[in-house]
Amino acid sequence: MNKKIDFICIGASKSGTSFIANYMKNHPEIFVPKEKELYYFNEFLPQKPDIKNINFKKSKNWYHKKFSFSDETKVRGELTPIYLSSDSAPSEIFKYNPKIKLIVVLRDPVLRAHSQFLFNRQKGFELEKDFLQVLEKKKEIYVKESLYYEGISRYLNYFQKDQFLILDYQNLFENPKANLNEICRFLNVRFIPHRGINEVINKGRDAKFQFINQVIGQFNILTKRPAMKQIRELANILKINVLAKSIINTNTQDRRGTGLNSLSYSTALEYFIKDIEKLEIFLNKDLSEWKKN
Repeated sequence: MNKKIDFICIGASKSGTSFIANYMKNHPEIFVPKEKELYYFNEFLPQKPDIKNINFKKSKNWYHKKFSFSDETKVRGELTPIYLSSDSAPSEIFKYNPKIKLIVVLRDPVLRAHSQFLFNRQKGFELEKDFLQVLEKKKEIYVKESLYYEGISRYLNYFQKDQFLILDYQNLFENPKANLNEICRFLNVRFIPHRGINEVINKGRDAKFQFINQVIGQFNILTKRPAMKQIRELANILKINVLAKSIINTNTQDRRGTGLNSLSYSTALEYFIKDIEKLEIFLNKDLSEWKKN
């Protein structure tokens, strides 16, 4: 049997993809892996775009072991938001399945980048404290992921427009049932509401003691380097990653006072304004809310 998955949610990160994944995991006709983000089609790591991704170019057999291909499952897919900004993912996904369906959720690009910055700070991946400085120094991480038109354009070199379902982040949470119903129609499965459909997933948190999460986060990135295979294997045997995740989750508190002021928003917007204008034409949609502060 020529097995292939049917859909991928390719992005954007910090734009509600965990909410969608949670719904799909509770849907009897949809299979998504327990591990939400598989990082199979992106050549480089999202936190360190100069480091090769160890999952890239792994066998199709390795990839398919993550999925159920039983008759009870009507469609199967994955959600890895870094794919939208990845240079390698569009061609790799096309080679894998040229008929695949692609789901994209778009969020105010400034707020998305800022949310990603706060998330990376909480997890210990990001050591810088100033958001605007990070935008300038690490465009490949924070700016590129919010250049939605640029990302979608890379996919349009391979896929037809009708293979995309493009959703709005704000509308997704204001009207969750309508949007999840639209996703189900796109995937040709029944819409099945369930308890928790309005539940907030991945609510923003901050580290209580930043240093602890920074040490764990930087170790986590280090072990993802291809040359660190033996360290990774030892960490898995000793279940260090499980312990590290538990420590990070314990060392968190509710996020407070981390919103962007008007000046910071306006300054950050300059990185995205041209892409927003191109996206408005492509979607034939007014995105003026993204240009306000």
